[in-house]
Amino acid sequence: MHTELYDIRPLAERSPVHASLEHEHVNALVSSLVELLEDHSSLKERLAEVSGGDWSDHVYRMTQFWKTALLRCQSYTGRPAYLFSNKAHLFQQDDLDQYKALFRAACAKTIPLPAQAAVVKVADTVADSLSQAMFGTPRTMAA
Repeated sequence: MHTELYDIRPLAERSPVHASLEHEHVNALVSSLVELLEDHSSLKERLAEVSGGDWSDHVYRMTQFWKTALLRCQSYTGRPAYLFSNKAHLFQQDDLDQYKALFRAACAKTIPLPAQAAVVKVADTVADSLSQAMFGTPRTMAA
């Protein structure tokens, strides 16, 4: 028996956040972000703790998450706000600010200029949601 799956979401909900954005851009974004996080060992360790202390698992989940968020391909099926809210005691607002700065730097380095604003807008929404889940207050990315 052969089963075929159809994506019945409206086109706007299954198209990348910007037409120039492709899988290799998101892979490069996450790789660059991981490189930057390697220099911030304490933040890296706390982020790994979200995935049960396994950094490689966290990187894998992060890649799948950003592909889903930016390409809308549904490769991530978790609940990041729930995961981070359960580990909120490990983080402070400043950690989120550090992560956002690193994300912006990785974005500027790897994402085509026409798509950068759209990517940052999605990241802003994600940061706001995580801040709300972890600290009870929204915290959008500063321009």
